[in-house]
Amino acid sequence: MSAITDTRDQLRAKYAKLDSRERQMVIVIGGLLAFLVVWLLLVRPAWKTLDEAPALRAQADAQLLQMQAISNEAKQLRALPPVAAVGGRASAEVGHGRPRRQGQDLGAGRARDAVGHRHQR
Repeated sequence: MSAITDTRDQLRAKYAKLDSRERQMVIVIGGLLAFLVVWLLLVRPAWKTLDEAPALRAQADAQLLQMQAISNEAKQLRALPPVAAVGGRASAEVGHGRPRRQGQDLGAGRARDAVGHRHQR
């Protein structure tokens, strides 16, 4: 801490040796530097936030509307009766209106076993 107090004492001694006009210039420059620091660290970021707020609000509102539409669609889908099974299999397993048979040809010499793995013929 003595280095800080020594430096402060040296600056005070130099300031005391200045003419009144030079002291005024030091005060004005110090004030301008303080203003610049306050502007850059406090005012400018807040101003930028205020400028961007309307666009961010509009974007958030659009996302909210989209999520509400998805939620409403999900509620409507939940209200529908379940899909009936076709031929003993769930309709999700049926491909293009007909169920796949075990070992059915899948093209290019490939077939599936009972587990669903592809094998070369």
